Amino acid sequence: MFTHPKVTEIVSLFPMGQVVLYLLQGKQNALIDTGSVNSPNADILPVLNKLGMKFSDIDIVLNTHGHFDHTGGNSVFKAAGAKIYIHPEEASQINDRMTYIKEFYGPLVTKTLGKEHITREWEDFVTIGGPEVTVDKLIDEGDVIDLGNDCRLDVLLLDGHTPGSIGFYWEKEGILFSGDALPGLHDAGCGLPIVTDLIAYKKTLNRLQKMRLIYLFLAHEMRCLSSPWSYKKQGKDIKGYLDDSLEFVEAIIEAVKKAPKLAAGEPVVNIYDDVIDNMPSKFGFKKRKEINNIMLSSAVILSALRINELYK
Repeated sequence: MFTHPKVTEIVSLFPMGQVVLYLLQGKQNALIDTGSVNSPNADILPVLNKLGMKFSDIDIVLNTHGHFDHTGGNSVFKAAGAKIYIHPEEASQINDRMTYIKEFYGPLVTKTLGKEHITREWEDFVTIGGPEVTVDKLIDEGDVIDLGNDCRLDVLLLDGHTPGSIGFYWEKEGILFSGDALPGLHDAGCGLPIVTDLIAYKKTLNRLQKMRLIYLFLAHEMRCLSSPWSYKKQGKDIKGYLDDSLEFVEAIIEAVKKAPKLAAGEPVVNIYDDVIDNMPSKFGFKKRKEINNIMLSSAVILSALRINELYK
């Protein structure tokens, strides 16, 4: 499997699985995502040490989005002198969490699981997500991160997974670091892919199908129908991965149409198993009791319900 001489992959474990972080070395050194709160000391520092580096050698942290398994180590690198970059839509998750829980996270938990679950879900978020940190730079579509030594990254808005999910595209090498923006059929746990806006996600997939992508570096080992599950895709496997993802979008929208209608205020999770029953079996999705993080897996059902105008 392809490995670039300026890219070092760092696999970090957290309570719900593993996340892959990427160290890019130019004249400046950038770390794409920082994992959970324990990642810096447990997983990142040993890799840095092997390269003759320490925390203070990281100049920039490039967060693909605000989820706790991608930003939980930010405070360690901030304290060591790194600048923290993130999209404006994701910033409140790391620098103003009260705003985030009021405007996005709380309403999402209420609609997917029920209001009574907010406290527990939020405790899990904060435990893994580490301390709040100040953002140094807000980045968006069209921005360029030039690390020097011919390592130039274009910032791409790849919304759908979250409103401000971004990718970093190294055009010269045909490499896209996509974070969680392309969740495929999700991981080995076989819950539904985490997508909060299916319309935006479909636009993202269609856009990437037209781009020159030689290598796709994901943040998790994701499943699809056309190639083995992994966190790296290469060549023709990228097209198959995007095609499978688009097929899922259409399938989930149709599956939700056939599910029982929710009463006003009823949590989305109550129709989770019905939606799975209506999905093609080839996707391999599991029922509610068999998966972790039912709240985030239910987010895509909420989005499909809104598209079908079945949930207000």
